[in-house]
Amino acid sequence: MYYVYEGRTIRGLGLMSWALVIQLFAVISLGITQAALGLLYGQLLLNPTALFGPYIGAIAAVCGAEIAQLAMAVVFVIGFFQVHSGRHEYGLEEARSVERAFVFLIVFIVLSGISITLSVTDTFVAGLTGQSSLPTLAGRLSLGSLGALFAGLTLVDTIRSVSGAASTSRLWTALALGITGAAAGPALTILATIANPITVDLITSGILASALAGQGISALSLLLFWMIYRETCRSLEAGRPAPVLPRIEQLYPWLYPPMIPYYPPGTQAPPPPRP
Repeated sequence: MYYVYEGRTIRGLGLMSWALVIQLFAVISLGITQAALGLLYGQLLLNPTALFGPYIGAIAAVCGAEIAQLAMAVVFVIGFFQVHSGRHEYGLEEARSVERAFVFLIVFIVLSGISITLSVTDTFVAGLTGQSSLPTLAGRLSLGSLGALFAGLTLVDTIRSVSGAASTSRLWTALALGITGAAAGPALTILATIANPITVDLITSGILASALAGQGISALSLLLFWMIYRETCRSLEAGRPAPVLPRIEQLYPWLYPPMIPYYPPGTQAPPPPRP
């Protein structure tokens, strides 16, 4: 029994590259919105009603970014399902690599669910006290870093076996940038929160630094991942590397043990060959 080449890896990587583009625009939009709120933070405290229009605009931008992230998640999952379905198209190494990526994706989904719960809690606490709680920010920092790690590992192992050797180092660079960006935003917010005394200028600087460092570095990571995925898709479409489809006996050797020769009754096994 043989597998049939259907080009699912190419289609899946193409969809995942589009998901990266959607996420890139969402991150840039969130960064710009966060920076704008930081610049208007002082005026918002002095006269909230005067900035009603920008405030509604910021809410609309955040809602739009969240909808874009939801669309990204749907496109990404569909693309990854295509790659996972065609994980045997380029040999055993791709199959093992994509299966590892599937495990990393499951871990990332679990961490994302916990992070969303913490974000809702942080919003509730901030609404009551006027500022984010330090334990919640610390939890977001650790979960954000871990989530970025497993998201990056999913992207790396999905494509590493079919990308060239030159792309491998860029994949790890993009992964490092993603982790740094996920950690920089909450870390800078924590630094601005624990400062004594806390001033409006300090909080404004913390918000701006968090937007530029956190969202900016994350955008660079997504841009690098997108470039690698686009180049790999074009290489695969050109036949570099060519599909190498393994037989099912190679993938699951435990289902096909070595056959023991059978000799009819009354016969003997042939003599061993002479050295």
